[in-house]
Amino acid sequence: MRVLTTDGSHFVGYAVVRALRPHAAHVGVLTRDPRRSAVARSRHVDAVDELALPARIPTYAVEGPHNAPEEAAFVDALCAICARDGIDIVFPTSDYEVLLLAKNRDLLAERGVVAPVPPFEGAMAAFDKVATPALATEVGLPAPRAIGVRDVAEAREAARELGLPVVVKPGFSFGGYGVGAARSLDEVAELVEHAQIFAPSVVVQEYVPGSSEPSIHAVLDTAGGIVAAFTVEKLRYAGASLSTAVRIAPDLPEADAALALARKLGVRGFVTVQLKRDSRDGSHKLIEVNPRLGANARIVVRLALRFGQNLPLLAAQAAAGPMERAARRLPVGRIGVSPFEDALAIATYRQARRDAPLDGNPLPPAGRLARSYLDTYVRRRPTVDFYARALVDDPAAALAGLRQTVEVWRGGNTRFLPWGGVR
Repeated sequence: MRVLTTDGSHFVGYAVVRALRPHAAHVGVLTRDPRRSAVARSRHVDAVDELALPARIPTYAVEGPHNAPEEAAFVDALCAICARDGIDIVFPTSDYEVLLLAKNRDLLAERGVVAPVPPFEGAMAAFDKVATPALATEVGLPAPRAIGVRDVAEAREAARELGLPVVVKPGFSFGGYGVGAARSLDEVAELVEHAQIFAPSVVVQEYVPGSSEPSIHAVLDTAGGIVAAFTVEKLRYAGASLSTAVRIAPDLPEADAALALARKLGVRGFVTVQLKRDSRDGSHKLIEVNPRLGANARIVVRLALRFGQNLPLLAAQAAAGPMERAARRLPVGRIGVSPFEDALAIATYRQARRDAPLDGNPLPPAGRLARSYLDTYVRRRPTVDFYARALVDDPAAALAGLRQTVEVWRGGNTRFLPWGGVR
């Protein structure tokens, strides 16, 4: 195996490098800035190329599977690197790259390169914030109502129909960009204008009250067969997309429907179906589908690896064709943690208390939070994330990764923090 990964999300890129290094004859990385990249500075990387997509290209607005000029230039350079280094698998680490590689799956396949991404139609469907909830309902997975709007006037009307508070997001949203919660119609208007920076279409969605946000992680092969699947409960957060401690949870009643949704969307390879427990009726409702490894890959991939499931390796194998389901199941109750980010979570908790959480999403009392830290670090033997481990055997990458983490943390949003895993 000869691997190339991007570091659009350094959490994902570094997890892929560490998981696949024992199985790969060559590991390369694409980066925007080799001097600051945690992945590029790893001693486990054989080659570094300075290549990245433009910071914001409108892939979310594409009407068909055609490359924009900037994308075409990126793909040409990518193919040249693959030919030079004999690359046979390319791992994306951000939503932009998932969609771009999905557009060019056949072109890469002609050159002997596999990308563990869904077909273009599946990727677009997963990112569509109106179509996905509608399809979820068809397969029996509860989902919040979502209304597509074109302007502020329609958004205000949708908010009146759904009832405040509401969530406002781009029609095709990547990585949480442009997503916000509105308690008033004036806030709705502000958020619509902000969301339109990222996509021309906007979605106003029912707000789901609750303080627990589990997610189902799975690998699907080319035939839609389930290679691996397990549920993760998030315990603490340093930011809206930065969970710092997770626990393997029992399967949810909605798990089968969530996986059926992934199949219906045409998602292949790795997928995360993010849910939220509705405090009104106890059901778990769809939040979003991510056809890629998420930011908590630094914990989840390491935790799964400790108990016999190499998720990037399974995704690479599954991308090549149908395969058998992984026999080993992850042990329920096991905890994975990012110690450095988990310390930042204390400051995030204090900020979230000052920001007044949304109704129906209460933060736990400080005493309960303290007990959760005690349980994690004293009473249990948690699996630490890749960066914590790398402080010993890959310090340059670890220090660069921690610096990048602080940058992500400083820009975090505290209004969507469901600390329901803290007991």
